[in-house]
Amino acid sequence: MHSDNEKEEVKKTIMELFNEIARLTNLPKSMGEVYSAIYLSEKPLCMDDIIKTLKISKGTASTMIRRLEEIKAIKKVWVEGDRKNYYKISGVIPLMDLVFKRHEAVSNAYYKLNSLMDNDINLETKEFTEKKLYGVIILKEISEKVMETLREYENIDYEELHKKLIDNSKKNKEELSK
Repeated sequence: MHSDNEKEEVKKTIMELFNEIARLTNLPKSMGEVYSAIYLSEKPLCMDDIIKTLKISKGTASTMIRRLEEIKAIKKVWVEGDRKNYYKISGVIPLMDLVFKRHEAVSNAYYKLNSLMDNDINLETKEFTEKKLYGVIILKEISEKVMETLREYENIDYEELHKKLIDNSKKNKEELSK
């Protein structure tokens, strides 16, 4: 495969990934597209760049940029000599807010079911609630582990991490060639 074709295949795969993540989390496809355009860019993008790249309307671009900023998936950056707003991927894991909301929903259900168990209920209802509570406990534990893992990555500078990975890769290649 030719180098340009390979690069286009990588871009297409990344675009499909973020479109699928948007779909799975009930977000608009265009939100995944805007995020992937910014992610794939070697430099920060302004709204005009996003509109030109994706061939979307200014209204759609503006709305998706605002929503991506709200969930802290992207952030504004200053570009010297230009007054436009430019955007790059944030160090915060995208969609963390959505994961947090799902964790909160699971926790709320857990506490509500637990409080029902404390009430004076008949044996049949108590046994039914215990069975269902067990599944919710498992969901709650998984949810807590996911939240704990995401918090570990919350403040990572992904550009710095990328540089370190490249440096380590170069060092490993040098050591292997000796």
